[in-house]
Amino acid sequence: MKKQTDILIVGQGLAGTWLHYFCTKVGLDAVIINQHHEQVASHISSGIINPITGRHLVKTWLCDTLLPFAKVSYKELEQLLGGSFVTRPLFTWQLQSSAKINQFEGRSATEGYSHFIDRIHDTPFGKGLQPAKMWAEVKGGLQINVADLLFAYRNHLTASEQYIEQAFQYQDLRMLEDGVEWKGIQAKKIIFCEGAQALDNPYFQQLPFRPGKGDRFIIHAPELDTETKIIKGNCFLVPLGEDRYWVGSTLEQGQGTLAGPDPAHAEILKERLATIINVPYTIVHHGAGIRPASKYRRPMIGLHTEHQQIGIFNGLGTKGASLAPYFAAQFMAHMQFGTPLHPAVNIANMTP
Repeated sequence: MKKQTDILIVGQGLAGTWLHYFCTKVGLDAVIINQHHEQVASHISSGIINPITGRHLVKTWLCDTLLPFAKVSYKELEQLLGGSFVTRPLFTWQLQSSAKINQFEGRSATEGYSHFIDRIHDTPFGKGLQPAKMWAEVKGGLQINVADLLFAYRNHLTASEQYIEQAFQYQDLRMLEDGVEWKGIQAKKIIFCEGAQALDNPYFQQLPFRPGKGDRFIIHAPELDTETKIIKGNCFLVPLGEDRYWVGSTLEQGQGTLAGPDPAHAEILKERLATIINVPYTIVHHGAGIRPASKYRRPMIGLHTEHQQIGIFNGLGTKGASLAPYFAAQFMAHMQFGTPLHPAVNIANMTP
C-alpha cells in the first residue's frame, strides 16, 4: 500500500472517477477509497445526456458547454480503458397533446435549438409502442453505460494500485499541517465524492443537500422494438440490447436513506410505462438509489473554509453523466492552478 499520494478521493461513482482521471491527467498521484455497492445512484443510472429537458423543453443547464466537453472526455476514457461505453442515440419524444406539439414546433424555430430538434412527424416506428399524435426526434445527446465504465475504471485503478476497497470512517482521518493522513497514507488533500453518503460527513453538514430516492426497472420485452431509439414519454424507455430496456425513473424528494425498492413506486412506473408500450414484459430487476442533489439543483464543489486540505465534489443529481466530466476538470484546475470555480457550484456561495 502507498504511504504518500497527492490526493485521496473518497467514492468511485461518476464524480470520483472523473476527478481521479483529470488529476492523473495533469500528473498528480491520486488514490480512491471506495466501498462498492450496486445501489449507489451512479450504478442504477440510465446514463443519458439529454440536451432538451423539462416540461418547458429547454436546453439543459450549460448544455452548449457540457455536451461538447462530455463527448471529448468520454472518448478519451474509452481510449484509456480500451472499451466502448458510449452511444449516440436519437431521443424520441412521444407527443400526445397539441400543446406539446406546438411547444416542439416553437422550439425547433428558436435560435440555439434547431440543431438539436431533428424532426417532428407522425410516422409510426418500431414495434410495441402506444400510438402518438406526433413524434419529435432530438439529436446530439449521449447514452453512457455507466456501470460498465465504472467497473472498467475500477479494474484500471486496481492494476495501478490506486484503488482501496474499504469503507471510509471519518474518525480515521487525521489533520496534518500541510495535508491529511488516513490509515498511514499521507496526502496533500482529501476530496469527498461520496454521493448521498455525504449526508453523514461531519465536515460539510452546512451544505444544502436535498437528496432524492429514485426507482427504476430493467424489463425484458421480446415483442418491443424501438429501433435503438430512447423514448421519452411519461418516463424514459432506454434500450439496453437483448430485448432489455431501462425504465425510469421516479423521484421521492427529501429521501436520504435507502430502504430498498419501493412497491408503491413500482406501481407508478408500471402506470407510466403502460402509456408508452402495449406489449407484455417481465420486470427483470427493480432497483433504487439515492440521488445526491442540492437545494440549488447544481453541483456542490469546493474546499472547506477552515481546512483547505479537505474538499467536496457532490450534488450531481440526475445529470451526473453530463456534469461530472466538466466540473471534475474545473475542480482539479481550481486545486492545482487556482482557477475560479463556476459561481453556481462553488460551496462558498451556498447556504443551507
